Amino acid sequence: MTICAGPDGNVFSFEPHPEKFKSLKAKAEKNSNLTAINSAVSNSLSPVTLYFGNNEQSDQASTICADLATKDRFGEEVRSVEVPATTLDKFCADRKLRPSVIKIDVEGAEPFVLEGADAVLDIQPILIFEMGISNSLPDHLEKLRNRGYELYFIDMHRLIGLHKSFENIVSTETRSLRNCVISFTNAEAEDLAPFVSNILAVIPQKHAPRMAGLRIVPLAEAARLFADPKKSLSGKIKHAVRSALIPSIIEERYPGLVVSLRRLANRIL
Repeated sequence: MTICAGPDGNVFSFEPHPEKFKSLKAKAEKNSNLTAINSAVSNSLSPVTLYFGNNEQSDQASTICADLATKDRFGEEVRSVEVPATTLDKFCADRKLRPSVIKIDVEGAEPFVLEGADAVLDIQPILIFEMGISNSLPDHLEKLRNRGYELYFIDMHRLIGLHKSFENIVSTETRSLRNCVISFTNAEAEDLAPFVSNILAVIPQKHAPRMAGLRIVPLAEAARLFADPKKSLSGKIKHAVRSALIPSIIEERYPGLVVSLRRLANRIL
C-alpha cells in the first residue's frame, strides 16, 4: 500500500493487538508515508474486547467479535484484552482526510467498520474487504449496493466435498481468471457457499478508469474455470516449495518461525 500511495500519498494502518502493533510501528518508522494506529476500528468510540490465541498463527485471526472467539479458531487457550477503538468517520474528520481506498480485513467485524463510516462512504472511496460465508451473504453487501457501489469478487476459495475445509477447495487462482473481477448476484454466490473471498466495491462512474484494465466475468462462467490447487502444476510447485521450506518437525516445534517462512514462500511464489 505504501508503494501504491507513493511519496505524495498517505497510508493509515490500524492494529489493535498490543504485540502485533510493535511490528506495524517498526514498519511505519521505515516508511515516511505510513502511519500506524494502535486501535481497533468499529462503530463506536468505546473500547472493545479483542480475542486472540496463544501463538503467532492464531493471533492472525484475532477478532473483536465475541461469537467468533472459539477454541476451534484459537486453540484451547482463548485470551482477550480491552483495546481502544475508533470509527473511520471520527478518525477522518479529525484529520480532514478524504480516503481514496479503504481495505478492511477485520475477521468478521466488517459490518461494524462500515457502520462507523457513514460519512466516509459518502466520499465514495474504493473498498476492498474480506468475506467468508457458510450460507447467506451479509447485509452490508446490499447496503453498499444501495449506495451505488458495484461489487465484484477479486478472488474466491470455495470449500467443496463432504468435509468442508481448506484442505479441500477450488479457487479462482488460475491462469484463466488472471486480471479478472467476478460479477455476482446474491443467489449465485449463495449457491457456491461455503467460501471465503475478497470483494472489490466501486462506484462505476467514478472508478471506471481504474477498472479499465480488468475483465469482468460473470460468476456462473468463472465457477467453471475454478482450479483445484492440489491438481494444478502451479499448485503442486507451491506445495512442494512450502514442504521443502517447512519440514513437519519445524512446524511442530517452532510455529512462529513457520509463519515467517510461509510469508517468505508466498512472496517468492
